[in-house]
Amino acid sequence: MSLDETTMLLSQVETPLGTFIEESEDRLGIALDTQHSSLDIDESPERLFARHVRQCIAHVPVPCDPDEHDRYLHVIADLARGDGNAAAARLERPQDGFGGAYALISCYAAALQVIDGLHAASIELPGRDALLRCIRHQARVELSRLPAYGTVEWIVPATPADRTAAHVASLIFARLGIMSRPWLWTMVPDHGRFTIIGATARKHQESDHHRCEGCMTFTDVADRIAHLS
Repeated sequence: MSLDETTMLLSQVETPLGTFIEESEDRLGIALDTQHSSLDIDESPERLFARHVRQCIAHVPVPCDPDEHDRYLHVIADLARGDGNAAAARLERPQDGFGGAYALISCYAAALQVIDGLHAASIELPGRDALLRCIRHQARVELSRLPAYGTVEWIVPATPADRTAAHVASLIFARLGIMSRPWLWTMVPDHGRFTIIGATARKHQESDHHRCEGCMTFTDVADRIAHLS
């Protein structure tokens, strides 16, 4: 699938889940119902993969900044082509928008939603590890620049696979004015309040700890991006 085809397929990423998108090009020849998985016609593996990606990011708010909006669409196109390495390389390019990791939060959220959604379907995104490393590094750099104030709310990953989600969640909460940092050690923090993040967070052995503020999935956190100014 070419970049133009993928971009066109994903050009309506803001459309709510459950609505039909009539593609203008006859070569696609299908109407996508992003709520239901059943299809009336056969689709190529590439088109099915792109469709799955689009379902995963249906509720991720897109950036308002025009330059970052464009970058976001291209990152989604890279993901829809199954190229996590290209998505990572795009995130590492110099920014033309207002800059900083905050501008890339929607890209990070979309990438994590896609990786998690594909994993749930027993599909691994090629270049997945490189993309996750890139996101963790950029989030860590941005968090290190923030001044320390108040009491830290620790974000504890439910499993090692949730460490990137903990970084991005900390970045989102920091943008909302909540002093948060990812906790990346085996034991839970010996001081302060903490929240556990991950699909299995509620099964974590420390989920009933007296200092645990609660459990959440990354989707719960990603929903808050819409409140960022």
